[in-house]
Amino acid sequence: MRPVELKPEPEPVSPVAAARAASTRRVVLIALLVLALFAAGLGFVWQRTGLWNPTWGAPERVAVCPSTPLRPANPQETKVNVYNATDRIGKATATAEALKSRGFRIGSVTNAELPDDVRQGSGVILAGPDALDRALALQRQVPRAQIKLQPERTDGAVDLVLGEDFRGLVRADRVNMAPGVPRCEAALFGG
Repeated sequence: MRPVELKPEPEPVSPVAAARAASTRRVVLIALLVLALFAAGLGFVWQRTGLWNPTWGAPERVAVCPSTPLRPANPQETKVNVYNATDRIGKATATAEALKSRGFRIGSVTNAELPDDVRQGSGVILAGPDALDRALALQRQVPRAQIKLQPERTDGAVDLVLGEDFRGLVRADRVNMAPGVPRCEAALFGG
């Protein structure tokens, strides 16, 4: 028969040491909870502002304004949606009619909203990366308009959003349709 091994009795823990261990556990748990809440809040803010997009592995379309000359598209190949971001009634309709008389195909004609700092300009041209030649053709018609690239856009149309400083199109006999570099705005407004 084997002798039975007796385990030594555990040393009694002093009440002070037990209280200290419990306090340390509470502090560690609270610190971990605060850290988890901070990380969740930071992730939420990053996702809402577009700094973080959790679509791992998905190919990202990148829209880059070319730095080499580009040939503008023919107006007949360019569908334009015209939006009025001002309080002046009829601005989009009059501009759409003028563009139509120059050969552009017209889509939607309505009102839009722009941030105040953008609305003060002459206009914004919104286009996908595959419609840069059409955006350039339109940009040549609108004085001081900037192109805002929309990486995910694939419809081939371009949008002209008219601002407060828009006074009319460039005179038809002064429109330059030679190859050139588009004027793009890196970030006019969120996304």
